Amino acid sequence: MTRLLAISCLLLTIACSPIGPFPGGELSGSVQPLPDDWSAARDMQTVQIETRPEDPYSINIWGVGEGSNFYIGAGRGEESAWVIHLLENPEIRLRLGDELYLLKAVRVSDAAEQARVGVFYAEKYEAFEADDFVPGEMVLLRLDPR
Repeated sequence: MTRLLAISCLLLTIACSPIGPFPGGELSGSVQPLPDDWSAARDMQTVQIETRPEDPYSINIWGVGEGSNFYIGAGRGEESAWVIHLLENPEIRLRLGDELYLLKAVRVSDAAEQARVGVFYAEKYEAFEADDFVPGEMVLLRLDPR
């Protein structure tokens, strides 16, 4: 009986939030107004995003905030499930800690902006090189107000 209860709790947790590399469902938290500056996210190694509002899909992901802009990227390009969802419907929810932000994903195609964001990622994440944003291979998204 105890094992069944533990398994049920684990399944409930997995269904609600992403755990490690495994996606989850709808994110919980309180919706907040957008900050003027995303510097609070600088110390967060991963953030959580939720796509596909009609059937919520959430993941843990790297993200960088710089000034009034927040960015996320997909190394697998348009093959990632969450990128496919955002190309169909750009509405996204970003969770930092217990706070949720309602945003829309806008694909960044400007080479100068991509290069600038590549530097931000390289400064934050050791495993990342500034020139890792290769047009056509990676998808870079800026999260703008809805």
